[in-house]
Amino acid sequence: MKRKLKKNIFRMITTQYEKQVELVDKVFRELHDQLHLKQVDIKRELKSHLEENSEKHTMEISGLDNDITQLTDIINTLSTDQKVKSENQNIDKVKLVYQITNHKNGIRKPTEYKISTLNETLVKTALDSVTLIELQEKIIRSPSQHSNNNNNNNNTNNNNNNTIVDNRIELFKFYKYSNEKGLKLHNLKSGEVRIINPNRINGPLLPFCSWQSNSNQTIYVLTDDRVHYLNTSDVNPQWQSFGVFQWKYHNINSMIGDGKGNLFLIGVREGTPTLSNI
Repeated sequence: MKRKLKKNIFRMITTQYEKQVELVDKVFRELHDQLHLKQVDIKRELKSHLEENSEKHTMEISGLDNDITQLTDIINTLSTDQKVKSENQNIDKVKLVYQITNHKNGIRKPTEYKISTLNETLVKTALDSVTLIELQEKIIRSPSQHSNNNNNNNNTNNNNNNTIVDNRIELFKFYKYSNEKGLKLHNLKSGEVRIINPNRINGPLLPFCSWQSNSNQTIYVLTDDRVHYLNTSDVNPQWQSFGVFQWKYHNINSMIGDGKGNLFLIGVREGTPTLSNI
């Protein structure tokens, strides 16, 4: 029985490890995908700004070329031979005034370019957030671990249900199992009652009504040929079980665990009149 308890505990630890490794891979794969999408989006935005700035630059160069052409025409007009006939000279003056006026009216505003820079403050915040991802740790106690507080446990009788008492002062509570409600936790300080696990245990329960759980908060329930156990310190406690020899021909009166993986049953074989020899 001790070997089976230890084997089941290690199987639970191994299963938890495999699930967490799978979860870590999934989470970081999603993070990687999100980072890649963000990278593509930012690079697309940078390229869009570059294309916009390139278009503005082309237009600005074209405008400057046009200004240079106009100024060249004005200079050429001013350099015209002053000996030209008066009539033609008057025509050139009109043209010159028109060119100068048109050039002044066409003075363009400075071109505005959009310069994008990665926000390093937000990048640092995001990187710092990634470093906050870490493991949460909790302690579960296997039947091989023993606590000195185990000696403080008492039994409570119930004619129809199996009841487990834990009367350590700081955790004064008891667990009560029934086929109708499953496993319930009764907090004797606050009066709160809540269901720990609603699942029904397969098989008829042995008819004795009380026992102590181990100090590690593992609860044991016996059926004809199996031991069912549940670690109440788990986040989501679930019943597990393993097979044993059939003890349906024994009258079991009580059971207690020693915190080392051993269960001690007090009782007699059917037909034995008394317990005086125990």
